[in-house]
Amino acid sequence: MRPCSAEPDGLAAWRWRLSAGARLAGPDPAAGRGQFWLVLDGKLEREGESLGRHSCVFVGPDEPGLVASAGAGGLDVLALQFPRR
Repeated sequence: MRPCSAEPDGLAAWRWRLSAGARLAGPDPAAGRGQFWLVLDGKLEREGESLGRHSCVFVGPDEPGLVASAGAGGLDVLALQFPRR
């Protein structure tokens, strides 16, 4: 995982393209003011839920980083992080 964009104030964006069953450990949301995760394609498996295309998850800055895995068809997901200010 490499950032698509990262700024000193914490504003950032990342994109993952994962094969079936691959595990994802997201960056620390405390680096900014929270993150929105948008499923672009495939399924994001998290906490017993299967989230499909166009699903969105918010992870607050006081929560641990997102931990998930790709569904049977893989996963394409975008994470957008708010700046600290």
